[in-house]
Amino acid sequence: MILFFFLLLISISFSQTIQHEQIESSLSNEAINFNIFVDDNGKEIYKVSLMYKNANQTEYLSKKMILTTSNNFNCIVTDHFSNKLDINYYFIVEFTDGGMISKPIEQSYLIDIIEYQDDYWENLDSDEVMNLLILSPRPSFRVPITSS
Repeated sequence: MILFFFLLLISISFSQTIQHEQIESSLSNEAINFNIFVDDNGKEIYKVSLMYKNANQTEYLSKKMILTTSNNFNCIVTDHFSNKLDINYYFIVEFTDGGMISKPIEQSYLIDIIEYQDDYWENLDSDEVMNLLILSPRPSFRVPITSS
């Protein structure tokens, strides 16, 4: 019994962990910035990945996370703009010795994607004067300017 507790203590003291503050929600028009800290306990990290999918997908997509500072990793996801569906995600850290850890271990995190409503044009007063820049619809096309 004492040997079991000794081995448990050693495994806990030499374990690797991922620290992450869960993202609860995001607006549909905002990029989602994922940040984690990996406590590698002296093991060399081979690769860190964000695994994510929207509510309609069956398989997770993988995105490589970039080392920003000592054991801090980051990546940004923007491809949820078009579908506006909730996102499930988790992280995988692979070590050069073949070891691997994941966070969360059992059930993935869920981000509630809140549809962004741009009501700027609806809230304008019809008598309000605006300065607008009109962009040309075709290359080399010129819009004639007339004075009123």
